[in-house]
Amino acid sequence: AKKCIILCLFVTTAYVQDLASYFKDCRMGDDKFDNCLKNALNDVRPLFKQGVPKYGIEPFDPFFAKTVRYIRGGPNANINLLLKNVYESGWTISKITDLKTDFKNNKMTYRQVFPDKQLMGEFEIAGTILGRKLNNAGTWNLTLNDYIQTTTVTRKPRQAQNGSLVYDTPIKADIRYESTKGLKMHFGDPSGQSGVMANMINQLVNNSWPVGILFLRGIIDEMVSTAFSEIFTKAFQNFPFDEVVR
Repeated sequence: AKKCIILCLFVTTAYVQDLASYFKDCRMGDDKFDNCLKNALNDVRPLFKQGVPKYGIEPFDPFFAKTVRYIRGGPNANINLLLKNVYESGWTISKITDLKTDFKNNKMTYRQVFPDKQLMGEFEIAGTILGRKLNNAGTWNLTLNDYIQTTTVTRKPRQAQNGSLVYDTPIKADIRYESTKGLKMHFGDPSGQSGVMANMINQLVNNSWPVGILFLRGIIDEMVSTAFSEIFTKAFQNFPFDEVVR
């Protein structure tokens, strides 16, 4: 169980035959175990784009999400946003600065810094903001500088008939925005060109991004969390963890 939680984070980054060498010095139960894992994760960053074809684990830099829906409602706004064909890159140059395991609760949390995180895709939006109706579609791209996020990965086991715990359950990734030092965003029509309204929105977001990120962070968190929960579950449903960590 402990091995599963650990490797759900970074087996996707390297070929299985190479994994053992990255954390051969990490010993479960050791006081330096978390720090050892953090260093191992950072060491394998150059391999994020390769995946592990032997086990059906796909590359995730950039990662791809077919669709992500974001729905929010309130006194002054009701938004139904559909993001399609979303790509996010920047994982290879990211760095984990803090990592903590919690085996009792089948959980691991880590803090990650992205010098340059980029997202792009298509959108469809409908709803109302301050009484004004929204109904639009087009393309978008977003660049975030020195972006910091915290990720919590959990996998709750199920209990078999004989009372034993079985770890073939879905994996949940919960990713939360902490801060960023810069934001640039561009909206375009379905052909990628910017119209009058798109230009107005682009200028508004880019000129007041410290306020805009308060709205965007929820969308980014939900999109990445949904995508990585699916990636982790698909990749590690039947992964032979005992072959990698001993």
